Amino acid sequence: MLIPKLIAFFLSVVISHALVAEESAYYSDSEYWPQYVELKQRLEISGSFLRADRKAVLIRLIDESVGLVDFGRQGVHEIPLEVTDFAERFDDLRYGRAFKRLPNVFEMLGPRMLKEAQGELETLKFVGDDAVETFRFTGVLFVYLPADLEFPANSKSEFSEVMSIASGAEIAVLVIPQAPISQTTLKENLLGKGLENFYLLYDFVVSGYIDSLVHRPNEQFLCVLTDPDGKVIFREESLDSEKVKEGLAALSKRFPEAANEVAYRNQSLCQGAIQPH
Repeated sequence: MLIPKLIAFFLSVVISHALVAEESAYYSDSEYWPQYVELKQRLEISGSFLRADRKAVLIRLIDESVGLVDFGRQGVHEIPLEVTDFAERFDDLRYGRAFKRLPNVFEMLGPRMLKEAQGELETLKFVGDDAVETFRFTGVLFVYLPADLEFPANSKSEFSEVMSIASGAEIAVLVIPQAPISQTTLKENLLGKGLENFYLLYDFVVSGYIDSLVHRPNEQFLCVLTDPDGKVIFREESLDSEKVKEGLAALSKRFPEAANEVAYRNQSLCQGAIQPH
């Protein structure tokens, strides 16, 4: 009788650990973070009541149980994941019952992004081949410029090396000004500093996205490296090439098989070969 009891005990321990491992995957496996979530119950936020089934944009996870969610006019808030359908959507992506058209950052920002190429700004449409192309990016380096648009003294010499690292590692460098300035003027300002191959946002959306992303630059120079789905790798008030290299090591832990599968499904959809479940 003792042996069956021991077997049952060890099985319960194994199952318990498996459940913990399954739950802990939420934060680490950001490639399965859904782009949107819906409330499963009525929720009070800042004195307002949001109805069950209210859909909102998931910015990122704060930890295993809390998400940063954009409710539009009701603002961006940290809420428990358990009050949303996050788990169901996460599993749908994980087990192939759903797919992403774009990684989360590019789904959110893509249509408002501009790419510097040979001195000109190109609009990114993120459809067809352009959409599939976004899956090659391993991360996004957000560079927030202060009101004077100047880089800290210790960052100027680092920028060219960081851009070289970013290019080789397929990191999109997105420069965001914290002062009103047209994208054309900002482009000329950056080119005048010897910078190139960067991304910008349309000037009329900059302020709103600074609020939505909640990287909290606070009008200071700030660099934030995220993976393509918004998980923050580091947040630094200087531009440090060594820190970027360390960040790449963290980004490389994302398993390539899933990314390749999502990219394949996306490309096939664009070509009309398969249909989503």
